[in-house]
Amino acid sequence: MLTTNASLTGWGAVLNARPAQGMWRGHLLDWHINCLEMMAVFQALKYFLQQLRGYHVLVRVDNTVVASYINCQGRLWSAIALLPGVLAK
Repeated sequence: MLTTNASLTGWGAVLNARPAQGMWRGHLLDWHINCLEMMAVFQALKYFLQQLRGYHVLVRVDNTVVASYINCQGRLWSAIALLPGVLAK
């Protein structure tokens, strides 16, 4: 299970008692908290990629908007609009 969280200044994640964290920089400091919560999930998945490869991942978030998008309950175009620039990386 991967647990993530975000604030207006940074993000954190825990996988099997192993922590990861980072600070937002540049234009990310202007993003809405929902976008930052989604970006926290993205950053955590990137950080723990080697440990997660080949496994189904249960992601725990405390943001219902992000949980809905992760569970495919949000519209695709809304999800893309939620994270500008992520798909270009």
